[in-house]
Amino acid sequence: MTTPMRTSATPDGRWLGRRAHRAPLLAVLVLMALAAIAPARADTHDYPVEGGRLFTQAADTDVPEAGFAVTDADGLPFWTEFQRLGGVQALGYPISRRFVWDGFTVQIFQKVVLQWQPEFSGFAFVNVFDRLTLEGYDDTLEELLVPPSENFNEAGLTWDQIIASRQALLNANSALRSAYFAVDDPLRWYGLPTSRVETYEHVHTIRLQRAVLQQWLVDLPWASAGEVTVANGGDLARGAGIFPAEVLAPEVRPRLNGAAPSTSTPALSPTPGATPQPTAAPAQPTAAPAQPTAPTPQQGDLLGPVTALRAVLGLPSLIVSPELMQAAQGHANYYIAHLDDPNSGGLHTQVFGYAGFTGRTIGDRARAAGYQLGWVDEVFAFFGPADTIAWALETVWHRYMYVHPSAVHIGYGTATGGGTTVTVFNVGLSPSHTANAPLPVVVPFNGATDVPHSWAGWEAPNPAPGALRPFGPPVSLQFGLDDEITWGDAALYGPGGALVTTARTTSEWRRALSLVPHDPLTPATTYTVRVSGTRNDQPFTVESSFTTR
Repeated sequence: MTTPMRTSATPDGRWLGRRAHRAPLLAVLVLMALAAIAPARADTHDYPVEGGRLFTQAADTDVPEAGFAVTDADGLPFWTEFQRLGGVQALGYPISRRFVWDGFTVQIFQKVVLQWQPEFSGFAFVNVFDRLTLEGYDDTLEELLVPPSENFNEAGLTWDQIIASRQALLNANSALRSAYFAVDDPLRWYGLPTSRVETYEHVHTIRLQRAVLQQWLVDLPWASAGEVTVANGGDLARGAGIFPAEVLAPEVRPRLNGAAPSTSTPALSPTPGATPQPTAAPAQPTAAPAQPTAPTPQQGDLLGPVTALRAVLGLPSLIVSPELMQAAQGHANYYIAHLDDPNSGGLHTQVFGYAGFTGRTIGDRARAAGYQLGWVDEVFAFFGPADTIAWALETVWHRYMYVHPSAVHIGYGTATGGGTTVTVFNVGLSPSHTANAPLPVVVPFNGATDVPHSWAGWEAPNPAPGALRPFGPPVSLQFGLDDEITWGDAALYGPGGALVTTARTTSEWRRALSLVPHDPLTPATTYTVRVSGTRNDQPFTVESSFTTR
């Protein structure tokens, strides 16, 4: 990656060094987006809900009334504190639900992460940028004009001396210092400086525990020359993927006045994929299992996108399994029944003794329903079934099971309650049922046109750690479960053989590899993926091309 031009300044303003590199345009554009709070959807609004207010402005969804609620529910006065601190102007819009993180109840806003501290019966701001350092994001942050965190030698100093020493770093730039001390409690709002004042092209900047202050040196669309802005710490941390995906999922809640929302189906962010359950053949059920069936007309319409993609890849259609239908529906019902109980399990697990329990793990639930194959994968999402498929086929981790060459059966279930809709898809796979097709299967398929040039990238696990969303479209390759694969080189090339910067991930049990371009691709352009390795101790090389829309 290109290193941005940077200089360092001591508190008395003497320049220490200079790197002769130019800041990447992407970094400037990203910081432009982070520097100001702008509604993500200008045609939306916020509305009163029980105990507070739901804000739709920063929700990445097409559902008009889906967003994030700030409330005083459960005796935790997030809504009261949000208003006391200055509301949207001070904290930005909420960009997450309330959730437990590192043992504390928190909620993410565009500028800060608000944390409830029960021992004090009060709130604090999370040191977001300290956490990003711990997660290993300093190199990526510097590409975004955020100085790296510095380890200061403060042995033997008192807390007051540390405060004075750190705040003295601001003396290198009077505008940044004035902005820091302009708030009523800078230690609470910003924390201590964790870098010196650095100069990149077009901007002086200093990193703080909870924010980044930037003084721009030229007129830009979001700031005038000399103006100081504050980078949105919450937005940046969300983009780094350090928070659970499910808490970033917008929701629809009933209006306080009783008026029904415009839709009962929330458009929620995706949730993590599942670990498979490779097991021995299950014991015979007490009753003979139902036979797999062809899709009904309604199911055929739903599974149409999967069937069409598998066909062009040379793979047979998935067969609807009544047992997987039962297992998936049972888990959807269980999740909704215990929606507000954090102890009832996770997205893919259940707890014995709870009403509606059908099995702790994915495999347990499939076996309890009488499913015979020993491998079961699962996708859990906060969409309806059709939207789940449309979303999953664009992702990395959640696409795999739908187009796997060893996939045989499929089942799904959906349930709605408490203003939330969930859908569960189960796919059964078998090493002995790998399709007789050219392998590996590659998506986008060779010769594909009209491939989207960008992808929002909202998936967990994060398919491109350290890169900022949106990404380019993911490219995935899969062999059969009966293959032994060692992956070698894997790269994506653009026009003229230019190497595209990508994130590489693999799923060993799925015999899968994906490349995710860090940045959106160029429209109407042909790209080629080349991957090598060994398959069952025999070398292979794959080359496949696609064209963006």
